[in-house]
Amino acid sequence: MKLLRNKFFYVIAILALTIVLMAAKLYIEKAASNVDVQKSIFVVAKNLETKHQITSEDLKQIQISQLSLPDGYVDSAEDIIGKFLINPVSKGSFIIKNNVTDEKFFEKDQIAEGYSMISLALNIDQAVGWKINKDQSVKLVYSPFQQITTIGNASSEQDELTSIRVIEDITIVDVINEALISYDDKEFAGVPKYVVIMAKNKDAEFISLAKEKGRFEIIVNKN
Repeated sequence: MKLLRNKFFYVIAILALTIVLMAAKLYIEKAASNVDVQKSIFVVAKNLETKHQITSEDLKQIQISQLSLPDGYVDSAEDIIGKFLINPVSKGSFIIKNNVTDEKFFEKDQIAEGYSMISLALNIDQAVGWKINKDQSVKLVYSPFQQITTIGNASSEQDELTSIRVIEDITIVDVINEALISYDDKEFAGVPKYVVIMAKNKDAEFISLAKEKGRFEIIVNKN
């Protein structure tokens, strides 16, 4: 009887120890998952223009939360030094791998015959920007800041810049996200900053002229 009692207490002790070890393991795993792991990545140290060849002086290394890493982030300067920017990047913004290329004159391989590539800034209130993807077909609606009734010999160009216009056959080439808050504030809320679009030559020329004359709204089509 005493032997059975000893075996019983031995089994109970083993079970208790197993439960304690499992609880400790779960606690450690949970604690580890809550640790804010920091990652070293690169942002740009100054404003950089399209086709700029990247040097080490253009980059700044920072530490950010692993949870805030943007897609395509750069953690090795060697991966991008010597390459060319496809789209301009402002100081303090993330530099993304899909925004660099080995070829300075990269447009010749990306632009279809009869079309031009142009960038278009997005306002933060344009929530549809979060739903825009590469290769997506969209429309642009241009609303001039001032709508003027033409009197006399105004040019057709002036008429266009002061009239509402819908532009179709627009393709999104790329969506560039930038930090909504600078790295100095240690917050990295990404926001679609601007899009690169492919438009017919005449439409691209109009967009270039109209950027400062009015507002462009993006309408996402069903592809």
